[in-house]
Formats: sequence, structure tokens, C-alpha cells
Amino acid sequence: MFTLDDGALYQALHRMQERGWLDSDWSHAENGKRARFYKLTAKGRRQLHLETASWLRYVEAVSRDSAAGDDLSRGVATQGESA
Repeated sequence: MFTLDDGALYQALHRMQERGWLDSDWSHAENGKRARFYKLTAKGRRQLHLETASWLRYVEAVSRDSAAGDDLSRGVATQGESA
């Protein structure tokens, strides 16, 4: 299970706010306590699209390398290689 320390989360939110990727407002949560609510800015949405595209390229490259490794372990030749 993925866990994240509260301190790390708030540091990341603060950095994103400093970069102009997030805005925040104080309001009341459902339990009645004051809480800070964050929302993406237009600049933040653009950055999210850039980061998502970068992540997808990374996943594609890893998948491609993994598939090539699987082919080699089974003795199947990939492009430009002999088994």
C-alpha cells in the first residue's frame, strides 16, 4: 500500500502553489472543521498535461523494453537482433 507522510504532502502542495499550479481557499469541511481546499489553476492544468504526457512516454518505453527482454528470454529475435 502506498503511504505518504502528511508533511511531504503539504510541502508538495505548497511548492505547487508557489509555482502557480494551485490556488487554495479556507473553508469548512463536512465535519465542520476549517480546512484548506486546493484547485488547479490554468497553469496547473497545462503542467498536468505535460507531466501526464511525460509519464505515458516513460510507461511506453518501459513496456517496450520489458517486452524486448521477454522476447530475448524466450529466444525470440526482436528487430535488429538475432536469437
